[in-house]
Amino acid sequence: MSCLGTALIVRTVPRGGHEITQVLADRLGVDLGGSEALKQRVGMNRKDEPETAEMVREVVRPLIREVRGSFTYLTARDQPRQVTRLLLSGGGAHLPGLAEALQKELGVEVGLADPLVRVLRAHRKIKSGLTHAGASASVAVGLSLGGAR
Repeated sequence: MSCLGTALIVRTVPRGGHEITQVLADRLGVDLGGSEALKQRVGMNRKDEPETAEMVREVVRPLIREVRGSFTYLTARDQPRQVTRLLLSGGGAHLPGLAEALQKELGVEVGLADPLVRVLRAHRKIKSGLTHAGASASVAVGLSLGGAR
């Protein structure tokens, strides 16, 4: 959650896509691979498989409550903040219908976090300053990418 590009709160929610996959596997009697494929295909809104979509929504409801609790925390402090955008990350962020459900339930813009945005922005800013230090910088970059194995 951010304000003018600065995160107000970063929250790791102890729920995720694996929990949905496990619930579907247990209730439908399928293996985890089949359950994962079903979750990705059906998501939360698939009208032609309403029972499965309802199971997914049931598992997601506590997640939405936890996020709403974070919003409540931010607005109840001495200097309350209004959340206007929620960024999702992790594999579960791609669950069909999740972003839309959060947007509807919480009344904020919801999108996927893109960690490369800041990297690319920073790269453009410092590129001109690194033109003479390219050879030295390549060592640090190579090490950080695992080139020194």
